Amino acid sequence: MDYHEPRRPPDRHAETGARRRGAGALMRILFATTVLPHERRTGGEIATLNFLEALTALGHEVHVVGYRRPGAVAAQGKGWIDAGTRPIELAEAGWRRSVWAGQALALGAPLTNVKFTSRAYRNALAAAKPEAADLLVLDHAHMGWLDALRGLPRNRIFLAHNVEHRLYSTMAEYRGGPAGWLYRREAALLEPLERRLLHRSCQTWCLTRADAAALGQLSPDPGRLRVFDLPGQAVAGEALAIPSYDIGMIGSWNWEVNRTGLQWFLDKVLPRLPKGLRIAVAGSGSEGLDRVDPRLVGLGRVPDAGRFMQECHVLAAPAVVGSGVQLKTIEGIAAGRPMVATSVALRDIRDVPDHVRMADSPEVFARALCHARRAGAPSPRAGSQWLARRRDRFFRQVAMATFDLGVADGASHG
Repeated sequence: MDYHEPRRPPDRHAETGARRRGAGALMRILFATTVLPHERRTGGEIATLNFLEALTALGHEVHVVGYRRPGAVAAQGKGWIDAGTRPIELAEAGWRRSVWAGQALALGAPLTNVKFTSRAYRNALAAAKPEAADLLVLDHAHMGWLDALRGLPRNRIFLAHNVEHRLYSTMAEYRGGPAGWLYRREAALLEPLERRLLHRSCQTWCLTRADAAALGQLSPDPGRLRVFDLPGQAVAGEALAIPSYDIGMIGSWNWEVNRTGLQWFLDKVLPRLPKGLRIAVAGSGSEGLDRVDPRLVGLGRVPDAGRFMQECHVLAAPAVVGSGVQLKTIEGIAAGRPMVATSVALRDIRDVPDHVRMADSPEVFARALCHARRAGAPSPRAGSQWLARRRDRFFRQVAMATFDLGVADGASHG
């Protein structure tokens, strides 16, 4: 993904602080996220990159602050500020998980906020010179702890990747027991946090219409909510004459929301599939699946998602819990391979092309996979055209949202 040199107004060196802007003028944006997304490890990181790419292409000066995973390479993006290393997923946090849980209980705060709170992050924010920024983007409700800090821009966008309190409430129903209690606690604490972010933001950016409707119930002005059709990353490639795998799945399986869908596939769908199939699961957390069933191949994180998708006759997207949009579903559609997906995996994806079949019951899901394996043919042209339309729509949506910010700001300063 290329980053273009921002187009700057001729008089930008004469401007300081939260400068007065006219409608549609360029802005200096402070973008506070959880993890610098240069490695594109998760759908959340790719979603963040989509917005960064669009804002930069529109000419805005964007400064991104975020952590880096332990062992990750340094970010090379212009204006990116590293807040130091930090485990991002709790499954990889080791002993820190207990420390963060204790702090969250002592403070009465959401664990998803506590785990991203640190002096190092505050120092990185200071290095980004927030006093000179026109706009603050809070990327994820997980960064809601920043709302209480002083010295940050008053003009704010809340980029809501999910409706977090509903997501955790749903996970509580699935898990039950002590884990269910922790999820219910998280949901109860995240709802007022999301409400506060909605109240204090001039716009809230959502990834699905369902999320916008849910957050609109908490917002003082639902007109501030915008919905964006994320394009993900371009992964379409040349289809292989003889794919290596009958069925393929890719995702970030260390995240328990995604892991729940994978477990549904393993428990409910896999027993209904014929023996002799070769089923590949790619992405972090898939290592060791070979031991679960001889048909499974756990590949771990793969260097090229597009190449992996082209190595599969059929793609499966077995999500059963989720909020926001599932980018791996979007990228699978764009790759043009036959796909079977649940309605949760296809949430808020419009104009689904003919090479995609929706199935929610294990029986129908398994039958659809077998049918697509026998009869399915790649549709690379249909996939690439679908993605191109979605990408154009996304850039127009970001352009209009930022233009409207300029209009509102100009009116407020007039």
